[in-house]
Amino acid sequence: MLMNAAPTIREAAGQATWIDLALPDLRTLSKELRSAAIAEIKRADDAAGALGILLEYFGFIDESVMAVTILTPIGNVAVAREKLAQSLKNARTPASAMFDTLSIP
Repeated sequence: MLMNAAPTIREAAGQATWIDLALPDLRTLSKELRSAAIAEIKRADDAAGALGILLEYFGFIDESVMAVTILTPIGNVAVAREKLAQSLKNARTPASAMFDTLSIP
């Protein structure tokens, strides 16, 4: 039997949504109000190098830092060091886009 050991990540009960916060619908937002295009970070030659770049970009300054908190427009997001390696395995989006999505409204 196939089992998923990782818990499903969902919004917290009662968490405010973009509608609750009166934020604009990004699907219909005019170009003038959109954020500037995000810059991609440098590319690594292998998976280990990519993980190192991603850890640095997210603020894991040394091996003792196990999680960082990123301030977002709708609340804080905790990012665990151990979860970033998994995100690289499934990544189809540049790492800079993952970070900027969390930090830019």
